[in-house]
Amino acid sequence: MNTFSRNLSFISIMLMAGCSSPHQESKTYTMKEVGWTITVPPEFKVADSAKIAAQTEEGVKAIEKSNDLKVDASTTKTLINASKGHNTFNATITPFDTTKDGDFATAIQAAKEIIYKTFLDQMPTAKVDTNSSTGTVGALEFDQFHINVKVEDKTVFNMYMLSKLYKGYDFGITYLYMDDTTKRQIDGILDSSQFQ
Repeated sequence: MNTFSRNLSFISIMLMAGCSSPHQESKTYTMKEVGWTITVPPEFKVADSAKIAAQTEEGVKAIEKSNDLKVDASTTKTLINASKGHNTFNATITPFDTTKDGDFATAIQAAKEIIYKTFLDQMPTAKVDTNSSTGTVGALEFDQFHINVKVEDKTVFNMYMLSKLYKGYDFGITYLYMDDTTKRQIDGILDSSQFQ
C-alpha cells in the first residue's frame, strides 16, 4: 500500500484551500536522503510538519473513501511541501524493496489507477484526462503521470506525478499548477535542480 501513499499530500492540498505567502527571498533546500538540491521561488511557502501531517491525513481519507481500501502512510517522509495559493509542489520518499514490495513499474501503475479513481470520485462533474510518459529532473529520468482536470471545458488545473525507484526509495515529485506563470516557476525548480 505504501507505493501510492506518497501521493496523499498533493490530493489533500488540491482538495483544500491554499493561502498565499508574503514576499521573501528564493531559498535553496538539499534533501540528503536522495542527494537532491532545489531552489524554491519566493512566492512559494514551505509547509511545516503540522500542516503536512494534517494534509496527509486528509489525503489518506480521500483515497480510502474513493477506493475502499486501507492506506498505511507511516513510512512515507515528505522532503518538501511548498505552495503558492492553490498551486503545490511536493516531494516524498517511501522505502521500496523489490524483494518485498514487488515490481516497481507495476506498483506505480496501480498508484496511477488509484489516483485517477480518487479524482473521478472527488470531482464527479469534472473531465479528467491522463497520460503517461517519461520526464527528466536533473540528470535522472522519472516515470511521469499527467492529469488534466477540466470543468465545463475549461482547464482548472494540471497535476504531474513523477516517480523513480532511487536509493532504495519510491522517490516521488508531485506538483499541481493552475496557471502558466506557476508552471514556468515549477519547471524552473526542476530544471535547475541538481543530484549529487
